Amino acid sequence: MSTVIISGATSGVGLHTAVSLAAAGYDIIVTYRDDAGKRRLQTALSGIPSACVHFAHCDFSRLRSVAEAAEQIRNLPIGDVRALLLNAGTYPSGRFSRTADRVEETLAVNVLGQFMLFRELEWMLPRDARVITLASQAHRIRSGWLGASGPSILPPSQLFASDPCDSRLLFRWMHSPSMRYATSKLYCVQLAYEINRRTTFSGYAVDPGIVASTKIYRNYPRVLRGAYWAASPVMEKLGTALSPQQAGDDLAWVAVSDEAESLAGEYVYRRKARVSSPESYNLELSGEVWKTCMRLTENRVSAPTRGRQRNS
Repeated sequence: MSTVIISGATSGVGLHTAVSLAAAGYDIIVTYRDDAGKRRLQTALSGIPSACVHFAHCDFSRLRSVAEAAEQIRNLPIGDVRALLLNAGTYPSGRFSRTADRVEETLAVNVLGQFMLFRELEWMLPRDARVITLASQAHRIRSGWLGASGPSILPPSQLFASDPCDSRLLFRWMHSPSMRYATSKLYCVQLAYEINRRTTFSGYAVDPGIVASTKIYRNYPRVLRGAYWAASPVMEKLGTALSPQQAGDDLAWVAVSDEAESLAGEYVYRRKARVSSPESYNLELSGEVWKTCMRLTENRVSAPTRGRQRNS
């Protein structure tokens, strides 16, 4: 049976994606951040006797940890990889912070860490593998939705570094969690398009929609977090929000279904191609996102990966 690799599959949509794939007979490889998350997925899979799951510890805020996780994955006795799901992500707290790699934390986890995993694994993937990034409606929000702000269109290299400067726009971006999150999701969409454009792989940007009870919103301001948790059951009943199980089934469908083959290179929502934001189709911007991610990971990829990349 084919294998699917999933980052961040120990809670929420990722966990239910893993369960859906295991129930369908796929072997799964999962990155996990802590032992509690690992145990949570093991418990969820305990009702599937045939489930075959491998784990690789990974902290996506640290590129070295991503390289180490990729090495663990490459050394596993696995069959052909059907898909790589770059699902791990975070919503930033109000406090601006950089990682040990000197990258703004939201972009580090949601974008650069996922891209690093792709770089470390792309030369072992079958040429027709699917590579899926996790999108969000946030990538198209401009302003006004619960006080949220949309993505910044400042140069990606400037945003990843987030160095103090005289730019009022950069200062605003650094101090707006919703803007940092929206920007990270815009970049995820663009990387899926670039992967589909530049490589032999099929790239997909999958938007799970509003998902009830997911933990991605745990860093929301207290008032908004409380409102979200209170509204989640109602939104699910009204059909405006999906359960984590429904969203996980949709993501698994994109990963392995023959019907999803025609959706390569698209923004996918509820198993259909949708139009993403105007900014996401900006080839100059998406090219800069790709080049910046390549540059920031160039000296961090492992020795086995150097010189063995099929794409640039």
